[in-house]
Amino acid sequence: MFPEKVDVAFLAPLTGYLVEPTGKINGSFSLSGTVNQPKAVGEMNITEGGISLSNQGVVLEDIKLILATEENGARLRFEASSGKGEIVASGKILYAENGILGEIGIRGEDFMLLNLPEYEITIAPDLRLLFSKEKGELRGTVKIPIARITPEEMTSSVGVSDDVIFVNGGDEVKEAAWPFYISMDVQLGEDVKIDGYGLKGRLTGGLALKDDPRYRRTGFY
Repeated sequence: MFPEKVDVAFLAPLTGYLVEPTGKINGSFSLSGTVNQPKAVGEMNITEGGISLSNQGVVLEDIKLILATEENGARLRFEASSGKGEIVASGKILYAENGILGEIGIRGEDFMLLNLPEYEITIAPDLRLLFSKEKGELRGTVKIPIARITPEEMTSSVGVSDDVIFVNGGDEVKEAAWPFYISMDVQLGEDVKIDGYGLKGRLTGGLALKDDPRYRRTGFY
């Protein structure tokens, strides 16, 4: 159980300079059951502040975490707001004989993902995160209703991913220890604009992102 309104500043050394928690933790968790089958039910809120993601230029506010354990697993719900919108992640984790199984839905509207001088992006995700001992998978749709892309210049280059090795002049993908698959449709809305790289106008369409650890990452327009 948390004492009333604990300052979250003590978490700062644990999160790194890219994540800056501020505000107060207010909530409680109760324990019951036996040593072999403990049960926990509780809720945590962060008020008078939030979590600043400086690398993305946004602050997560109105944060709420709800956790309730059950005989064979746990249910959880996470809520946060950014910009004019919010995001909600909720689902269930099961304790199976062959390891942990989980399914979490992630949904949001008008959620500010990036708020940087060159990039402002608002998203509306509808995703499912599935994971087990063998693999993880993220699939669904991410709509981008509003975006402003105004890069001044090419400030960096894209290097080769750490999971690629070169063999006889070609490239071969290493087998991941815990493979993670992505199948995501990115859909652009009516207010996505670019002004840079000699281009100025509105972007339309979408992109199908596929990431299979056994093959190269692909994207289809």
